[in-house]
Amino acid sequence: MCAVGKYIPKIYTQTFTVILEPLNLKNESLLKCFIHHESGGNKYAIGKAGERGILQFLPSTFSYLCVGKYKLPNEILNNEVQKICADKMIENKLLKQFSTYIYCI
Repeated sequence: MCAVGKYIPKIYTQTFTVILEPLNLKNESLLKCFIHHESGGNKYAIGKAGERGILQFLPSTFSYLCVGKYKLPNEILNNEVQKICADKMIENKLLKQFSTYIYCI
C-alpha cells in the first residue's frame, strides 16, 4: 500500500473576503444613485485623479476611512466593501466626499 498523502496535491489558499450576510445598507437608494453617477456600475472604472471602483474611491481616502477608521478589508475593488464604507460615510455626514452627491440628494 502507498501513502495517500504522497498523491494528494498540496492546496494553496488565498485570503479573500467573502461577505455571506446581506449588507443591510441604510442608504441603499442613495448608494445606487452614487454608483450610477460615479462609475456607471463598472467596478474597474478609474477616474482622472486615480479614483477606483464602483464608488470611485481615491486609494488614500479608501485606506484612511474604509480600512483605517471603519476596519474594512483593504480591497478597493470589492463592490461590497465599497458599498459598506460609503454607507458608513453617509451615516457619519461625509456625503460631500462623493462629487456626484448633488445629483442624488
